[in-house]
Amino acid sequence: MNIMLIFVLVVALFGLLTIIKGYKSLNKLTPGDLKRYGMIVLLALVPFYIAGMLYSANVLGLIPKSIALEYVFYNIYYLILLYATYVLFKISVRFDFAKNTLAMNQALKERRQKK
Repeated sequence: MNIMLIFVLVVALFGLLTIIKGYKSLNKLTPGDLKRYGMIVLLALVPFYIAGMLYSANVLGLIPKSIALEYVFYNIYYLILLYATYVLFKISVRFDFAKNTLAMNQALKERRQKK
């Protein structure tokens, strides 16, 4: 059996397991911003996974001329990640992470100085 095919199948299995396990884990979270962000990132993995499979099929010669379709899925992947970044930004604004981070850093600095 071709070693490249074995590698492709192993990577495909890990990718599929990541998507399934991620979905199951995210379903255990309560509804909210974190779950929404996690689902968007998980959703981004699906077109990335498909694009990778198309690339592998092209390398192995199973699907000729799949390279153009592969880049369509990569573009979808990046658009979803761009949206996820926006959602994360909105979460940080909503919870005022910048102010809280400064306060935590100051508290840690004071704690270290006491030791």
